[in-house]
Amino acid sequence: MKRRMILATRFCAIVYLLAVVVSFLAWTSAAHAQETPLPPGTSTVDSAAALAGKQSSLLGQAEDAIERGKMQDALSLLNAALALEPKSARALYDKGYIEERTQQPELAAKDFQKAIDANPAQYEAHAALGRLEAGQGKVDAARQQMEAATRLTPANGNAAATKAEAFRLLARVDDELQDPSAASDALLQAIKLSP
Repeated sequence: MKRRMILATRFCAIVYLLAVVVSFLAWTSAAHAQETPLPPGTSTVDSAAALAGKQSSLLGQAEDAIERGKMQDALSLLNAALALEPKSARALYDKGYIEERTQQPELAAKDFQKAIDANPAQYEAHAALGRLEAGQGKVDAARQQMEAATRLTPANGNAAATKAEAFRLLARVDDELQDPSAASDALLQAIKLSP
């Protein structure tokens, strides 16, 4: 009986020591796994805001370069912006725009599609991909993109005129698909938006 008590006491002591060792190991692992502390007065929210601000600045600079015709400079800025936020629909659309303008339709189509995947509500990417596909004779795919574009709101200042242009292209695509009724409906929508 006494021997059992000694064994039970030793067993409890071993379990206790194991628990202490496991706790110590867990504590040291957690201490090493923690992120590097941020400088005083900053937070992860501040860091995220700074990152978003930097990306927005890069996008603005890229769009200015596009307006000035500096496509290579713009592309470099867009790649830097995409390194910060790989799923930026705006940056992906702008990159596709440059690729389309520099006679790289396959790359443009891929980036327009990535922009749509990142933000399905982005009118510009749907309309650009639809125009590109229509120009390549891919009328079924073009119709799908133009129809999606007509359900969305353009980001630019003259939304009605821009959307009317999407309806006009949709009408041309429907005409190529030999669907005069759909072509007529789309053209009437275009006229309503910009008489």
